[in-house]
Amino acid sequence: MRVAVAGGSGFVGQHVVQALRDAGHRVRVLARRANPADDEDDLEHHAVDVGAGSLEPATLAGCDAVVNLIGIKAPRDGNDFERAHIHAVGHLLEAARQADIARFIHVSVAQTDDTPGAYASSKREGERLVTTSDRAATVLRPGLVYGPGDDAVSNLVTMIRLAPVVPVPRGATGPLPAIDVRDVAAAVVASLARPQTAGQSIDLVGPEALDLRALVRRVASALALPTHTPGIPDVVARLGARVMEALLPDPLLSRSQLLMLSRGLPGDAGAASRALGVQPRALEPERIRQVAAAVDSRVPSLRLITSASHRAWLREQAQAMRSWPIVLVVALVLMLVSPRWIPDVWWRMTFVNGLGIVGLLWMWGRTWPPLLRPRIGLIGIGVAGAALAYLGAALFIGGLRSTAPALAAQVEEIYGWSQLAPVSLHLMLLPLIVVGEDLLWRGAITLPLANRFGPGLGVAVAATAFAVAHLTSGPLVLVFAAAVMGALWSALMLRTRSLVPVFVSHLLWDVVVMFVYPP
Repeated sequence: MRVAVAGGSGFVGQHVVQALRDAGHRVRVLARRANPADDEDDLEHHAVDVGAGSLEPATLAGCDAVVNLIGIKAPRDGNDFERAHIHAVGHLLEAARQADIARFIHVSVAQTDDTPGAYASSKREGERLVTTSDRAATVLRPGLVYGPGDDAVSNLVTMIRLAPVVPVPRGATGPLPAIDVRDVAAAVVASLARPQTAGQSIDLVGPEALDLRALVRRVASALALPTHTPGIPDVVARLGARVMEALLPDPLLSRSQLLMLSRGLPGDAGAASRALGVQPRALEPERIRQVAAAVDSRVPSLRLITSASHRAWLREQAQAMRSWPIVLVVALVLMLVSPRWIPDVWWRMTFVNGLGIVGLLWMWGRTWPPLLRPRIGLIGIGVAGAALAYLGAALFIGGLRSTAPALAAQVEEIYGWSQLAPVSLHLMLLPLIVVGEDLLWRGAITLPLANRFGPGLGVAVAATAFAVAHLTSGPLVLVFAAAVMGALWSALMLRTRSLVPVFVSHLLWDVVVMFVYPP
């Protein structure tokens, strides 16, 4: 059988075309951007805009069946819902009538009869044209179609990788029974092999009716990326979708998709099996990971732990530091009590951190080398981190001088530490102090805390402990600075899996702030 597939170059179309070829059919792909150079013995391409107007007689000449897969998620470049979902259907039906092609497979979408919006209404009208035509037509109504290269799950992967929080519209409680694109393709092939399905509308939905929040959590779990899913007002979600449509050529979420997700894509889970012999499979973690593998992973992420392998690295590091509670208690005691023994801040910090270096190397000597390998990129990140920290400090201290002079005076007191001894001595001691602090607080303490409590809370707890350790070391503003900078450096270490950018950032920060150009 020679089958014309309209929309055969899209995500679903490519799978349908391959399934038809595997079943022994010859395929003619009709697409707006088709390349005849890709033709093979059982595959030919025709460049045609089906929604633009009546089709030339040669478009369907020699074909035995037509499969319509044309669909868009948002209007773009003059192609709107009416043109794609209504006009294209009408043009195909008329061309099939003129070519005397009886068999017609129309792939629509599962939806409620009262789902609002131009997308849903145009899909319903397209179905009406098919079901009231004189063709031997079968309508297939898939739910949320997923697979490598899809929109739905791929966009969720992108959002989950981007941040540990994915807001969900409060009204998005409708069922979303996802179906594998391979099952949709199999259903198209089975429909052609079963002429008795003519006149039927068959739901293609998976066995699980997850709502949007559950779907996000299923994808996040498969990627080993814990994700919060707070509810947001529907009006905010609609505004966000509108902004994405206006700014992005391929928006993560369109308003039409949002409406469909809110109402859901309900369907009869047993229909495909009864009518076509196709048993839709469940959305399994391994399939989600296959989808994720096809998603561009170079998109910037706000996460501290960005992947399952990253989390495994953290777990491995933390397991090597099982005695971290003892280290934390000893470090806090030394930092809080040592000012009574060693009043000079420079010698005190040198003693405490030098002792820390010796102890940590003795306890976990094999743990540190992978965290200390220098690379140009890591050094550059450290320099950038120091620059951003300095800019933030300059803005903050400038604000203190105008709004809280007493606290600003405490900052000047800290600057005065640079006058306690010759600069040359300070610059000799400073690297030792920095290395000791970062090995201890960013390595030995942050890593196990982040593994136990999660990266965000782990960084917060480590930064708080670092701040508490400075309670007896100087004025109150020093405690605040320790908390902020401790969080920054801990986050930097977790994200880069290295202490090198932390050393660079920390050392540059101290040198510039204390000795070069205090903000």
